[in-house]
This record gives sequence, structure tokens and C-alpha cells, in this order.
Amino acid sequence: MSDLGLITCIVLKGKGDSVISEAMNAGAQGATYFNGKGTGIRQALGLTVIPEKDIIFFIAKGEQIENEFDTFRLDLKWQLIKNKVAKDNSLKITEEELQMEAEKITRYQFQQYGLFYATDEQIANYAKETMKRESEAKRIADRILEFKVLDHLKELLKIENKDVTAEEFNKLFE
Repeated sequence: MSDLGLITCIVLKGKGDSVISEAMNAGAQGATYFNGKGTGIRQALGLTVIPEKDIIFFIAKGEQIENEFDTFRLDLKWQLIKNKVAKDNSLKITEEELQMEAEKITRYQFQQYGLFYATDEQIANYAKETMKRESEAKRIADRILEFKVLDHLKELLKIENKDVTAEEFNKLFE
């Protein structure tokens, strides 16, 4: 038991469920959260603060925290940004999109095992069965949403291609 570590995350009240959901997507094994109320220096300085918070505990192996915390933190941050962009821009996923993506994934998996002759009906039926498993449906929906958010951001941003030498490229990482 001494090999375990604790990650504590404090967020605005009402955001705990979404943070836990995104943390689970990012690789957390489980979490506990409760409501709390903070006080401190902000009140003493007369700053406006929302005191009600959700306090979340994630328990993980110490080695896992040490090796994967930065990756977990960045992935959680991306999950939260992705969901905010999707919500603010009304990016939705239709049942048809879910089915099409499930079929695409199914076809790819079948081909990996040398099953090149599956009919469209077999693919569609297998994909429907896959979508009945909540974890699989969520994984596929997350994948679709990620592509939609990235496409939306690409429309907003100007992407400029630039030719660089190998030396210039390597300097970017110094």
C-alpha cells in the first residue's frame, strides 16, 4: 500500500463529474470526490471568489504518477479544452456518424486479421453490437469529437507551411 500516491484536483462546484470522466478517459483508474468550501487570502484582499468547490482524489501507483503524470495532465487538459470547444460551437455527433465510424473501425480490425471478405451487412451488424458496449461507444464518440474539434480549429487558424533545413528544425527542440 505504501507504493500508492494521491493526486488532488480542486475545481469549481459542479465540474467534478466532467473532470472525473475526462480523467478516466485520460487513464485514471478511479476517483472519489466531495464538495468543499475554500477560504483564504482572496477574501482577505477583498477579491471576489466562488468558494464552493469539488475536491477530487485520484489514487494511483507512485511509479505511475511519477512516470505518467505529465502525460495524464496534458491529456486531461486537452480533454477539457476539446469539450469546451465542442460545447461552445455546438459540435454534435449523430447516430449515423457513430455507426459509420464503428463500421470503419470494424472493417479495419477485420482486415488486420485477414478477414477481407466480410460483407457490408456483417460489418454493420458487428459495429452495432460494438456500439451496445457503453465503453466502446464512448471511445468512438470521443474519437469523432476530437476530429470535429480539430477540423473546427483548423478553420479558425491560419496554417502556414514553411520549408526549413534540418539544422533549423533541430534548433526548434533545443
